[in-house]
Amino acid sequence: AQVREAFAKVAARGDDTAIRTVEPPVAGPRRVTLRRRGASPSVMVSFLAPPPSRPGDYASLMLLDAVLSGPRGLSFRGAENDQTAGAGAEPGSRLGRALASSAAERFGSAFVPTLYPYHYSIYASPKEGRSPDEIPPTVFASLAEAAASVTPQEVDKARRRIAAALLLETDSPVDLAHELAFWTGLGGLQVREAIVRELSTAGAAQVRALARTFVPGDAVIGVLLPEDEDRAGPSPTPGPAPTSPMASTSASSSHGIPSPAQGSARSSAADAAPELRPARTATVETLDLGPRARAIVDARPSQKTFVLEVAATFDPAGGTRSAGAGRLRAAARGLREDTGELEILGDLGVRFTIREPAADAPFSERDALRVGLAGPAPALAAALVAFAPAFRRALGTTGRADEARSTDPETLALQRLDEALAPPPATGAGAQGPRSAPTPNAPSGLPDVGLALVSPYPSASLRDLLAALVPDRAAPRAAGPAGGATGQPGGASAPFPPGRRVETLPAIAQGRLLFAFPGGADADALRALTWILHHDYGGRLGVRAIAELGLVYSMDSEAVTRGRPLAVVTMGAAPEKLPDLEKALGEVLDQAAAALSDREVADYRSFAQGDLAVRLADPAKAARLWSAALLEGEDHRGPKARVERARALTRERVADLARRALAAGSRLTILVTRDGASPVP
Repeated sequence: AQVREAFAKVAARGDDTAIRTVEPPVAGPRRVTLRRRGASPSVMVSFLAPPPSRPGDYASLMLLDAVLSGPRGLSFRGAENDQTAGAGAEPGSRLGRALASSAAERFGSAFVPTLYPYHYSIYASPKEGRSPDEIPPTVFASLAEAAASVTPQEVDKARRRIAAALLLETDSPVDLAHELAFWTGLGGLQVREAIVRELSTAGAAQVRALARTFVPGDAVIGVLLPEDEDRAGPSPTPGPAPTSPMASTSASSSHGIPSPAQGSARSSAADAAPELRPARTATVETLDLGPRARAIVDARPSQKTFVLEVAATFDPAGGTRSAGAGRLRAAARGLREDTGELEILGDLGVRFTIREPAADAPFSERDALRVGLAGPAPALAAALVAFAPAFRRALGTTGRADEARSTDPETLALQRLDEALAPPPATGAGAQGPRSAPTPNAPSGLPDVGLALVSPYPSASLRDLLAALVPDRAAPRAAGPAGGATGQPGGASAPFPPGRRVETLPAIAQGRLLFAFPGGADADALRALTWILHHDYGGRLGVRAIAELGLVYSMDSEAVTRGRPLAVVTMGAAPEKLPDLEKALGEVLDQAAAALSDREVADYRSFAQGDLAVRLADPAKAARLWSAALLEGEDHRGPKARVERARALTRERVADLARRALAAGSRLTILVTRDGASPVP
């Protein structure tokens, strides 16, 4: 009503003046080869794809992609990186099954809802020692197989999983607002609604018909090679005859048709799952599930989906690189290969993600195994029953997998920071190659487990289901130091030796600059100082590097308050510009404490309060918030308590920390540059 009142008086301006374009048909196959310094070899096979304005064809494209690679919904915001950079093909998809017998290390797919016809693309990166030219024949073989053999069972499974994705991407006010705006720009919400209707009726015949239009003669093949790669000819080099993606699977399971064992497993999971009833009122509670396991249960009666975040760690204090990270890394890899119960999750429309311990963002969780489940709320109980045995088996893994030295500048810089935090090894460590010896043997026993669940259901009905995820709760390992935002061991001591470290990688296009600062005992002041230095595209470092110097496109920062407190700010730039960037930002840091203003601290106080409200409004962000709180040693009251403490922050407290933490003799600088590009001062 308010919108009509404001805009109904505006007179119409005549006919629609939108430009209408028609994409000409592709006149035969095309191939484009690009060579860039430091590029990793990759291949893209692309076809013209139907737009959302043809809802039947677009629905068939969504179903075909779900069969080939994995399901996605209609939200551009919810998966914009997947849709533009390529979502990795799931292990059980047709492209995922083709990996073992192909030259590709990874397959992915991408398409974007647009006003006009766009592209459907399949991405791949070759295995070491294999040629990119071997990959397109496998892609064409997979499409030909789909055109001839997609079954109703596969389409039904894809339809269920897409329906779950549609629920997940519209179960928060922010996501709903984005969908309203985005689809209005593509012709109106009725376009989206028409696609959803077509998804419910499109069958295998329509999916096979669309697949038949994606043929080699209409493909555009893009190949990216490093500059020093041997130059390829104008046409693809014939590779070995592609193996059918279905050849390695049995007749009963190759098209998504459950085998008798799989079918009985699904039935037993559903039969064993208790019936859950929504909570009467919204509540948030913390449950103790055993000596070393806790859960935060956020019950929202009106929610249609559930989001579960699981974190496991052998080092609840998070002070140094954990010896148990290698064991949890092996657990993560074993969990990915455990296709028994986990196959059921896909049938239930449940999304399953694994993040193994790594020196990556967020840096404070580098020692933790992270697992996520998300799907329709009615599937929660069956999903937990199916997932629990596989998760218990994974946590019982006694093997160990080390983290290899990364060739990605951003990850390598964080690895070097991680090593700076580690205690000196008892024996000499190798300088290059996989990080093998520096950490002690993996601990015995079982890790600590934190579970964060956002769903419509109350904690009382979920306690037993969540407790079943924790193995051998009656035999906890020996307790370690308690975690938490305050009182960490060594909280006031320097978490790393200060100085400057330089790493080099051959032929990289982007280098990396990382600053790390000790945090001291005031975790709240550390969070404020980190935000003042950088947030989004702003903050003192952000404005200087991005807006004024124009040397950096994006930056990342984090206040690490778990374990020994520190702050880290990292950014990418051309290797030859890193010395200038380091000098300019060093000057900003040298002057920050003296120039700190009351307005900056007040802005942070406002941000802290608003950020909590935004995170709690989104179920996925809320689950991550609760999971992070558990890793910090907090319960469900922790995030709100942090906001209350932020209100009491003063400029003097933040400036006092800045004087000590940002001093040149206190901070650690790490540069990752190209061989010969950046002289060491």
